[in-house]
Amino acid sequence: MAESRLVPDICEIIEDRSERMTQLELLHTFHSHICTPFKVPQNQDVEATWLVDVPQIAFQNDNLLYAMFAISATFVLRTQPLNTDLQIRRDRYMALIMHCQRKAIDELSELNADAVSFTALLIQMNSFAMLHERINPTCGYEAVIEWLKTGPGSGQIFAMAAKAARQSPNNKFNALMNAKPAYAPNTEYHFRHPIPPQSQGLLEGRLAQLEKMTAETREVYQKTLRYLGTINESNVEKKPSFYAARQIQGFSLLVPKAFVQFVEERRPLALAVLAHFFAMVALVQDPPWWVGDSAVKAIGALSNALLLGRETILEELEWPCSVARTKAQS
Repeated sequence: MAESRLVPDICEIIEDRSERMTQLELLHTFHSHICTPFKVPQNQDVEATWLVDVPQIAFQNDNLLYAMFAISATFVLRTQPLNTDLQIRRDRYMALIMHCQRKAIDELSELNADAVSFTALLIQMNSFAMLHERINPTCGYEAVIEWLKTGPGSGQIFAMAAKAARQSPNNKFNALMNAKPAYAPNTEYHFRHPIPPQSQGLLEGRLAQLEKMTAETREVYQKTLRYLGTINESNVEKKPSFYAARQIQGFSLLVPKAFVQFVEERRPLALAVLAHFFAMVALVQDPPWWVGDSAVKAIGALSNALLLGRETILEELEWPCSVARTKAQS
C-alpha cells in the first residue's frame, strides 16, 4: 500500500521527457563541438578547462548552465534552421541567462567569479554566432550593432570577476585567459601593430574628409584600425586559428567605447572600419564554427547601410566587398 502511494509522487517530480532529451543533446553538443572548435587543438590545460571544469562549475551555477544550453542550441540550429521548437527553447534559455547572470553579478564573490566570467564569454560568442541567422535583407545593421554592444558590458564583467577571483587559488578563468595568446594586463599591448596595408587609406579617403575629424576622433579610428593589425598578423603568419579567434572576441571588448558609439550613430567611416574588421575575420583560415559566414553577411549588411540604394561601391568598401565575394564563391 505504501509503495502504491509513492509511485504518483515519483512520477510528479520527473521533468518533461522532451525537455530532458533536448538538454542531453545540448550537453553532448557542448562536449563534442563547443569545447573543441579548432582543427589545431589548444593546449591540454585549456581543453581540460572547457571539457571538465566548465561543466562542473555549471552544476552549481544556473547562469553558466543556461549559457551552455543556449550556445549549443545555436550550433544545432546551423544544420536545423527550421527547428522552431529548439529556437523557442533557446530564447527561453537566453532569458534565463540574463536573469541568473544579473543575480550572480549582484552576489559576485570568489565563489561564483568563474561562472560569471565563463557565462559572459559564452554570451559574447553566442551573439557573434547568431549573426549567421540574424543578418537578413530586413535586419542586418541592427544585428551587427547588437553584437558589438555586448563587448563593453562583457569587459566590465570580466574586470569585476577577475578582481573577485584573485581571492581564489582555484580560479579557472584566469588559466584560460593566460593561455596563448594570453590577454596582456596592459590593454595598449593589443594596439601595438601598425594599421594593416588594406586599411591604411581609410583615414585619408572621402569618408574621413566628410566626417571632418577632430584629433580625438582620429585617434579613436587609428586605435581601432591598429587592433585590426593584430588579426592581420595572425592571418599573415598563419598562426593556429585560436589566435585569431581570441582576437575576434577581443575586438568588441577592447576597441574604444567611442568607436562603438560612432557605429551606433551610423557614421559612414565607422561602418567602413567595421567592414574592414569583418573582412579580416573572413580571411581567418579554419575558423571556429561560431564564425561561420557571419563575417561575409556582416560586410553585406554594412555595405547596404552605407550605400543606401546607390549602385556605385564606395572606395573604402572595395576591399571588404572583394573579400566577401571571394568567400561567397569558395
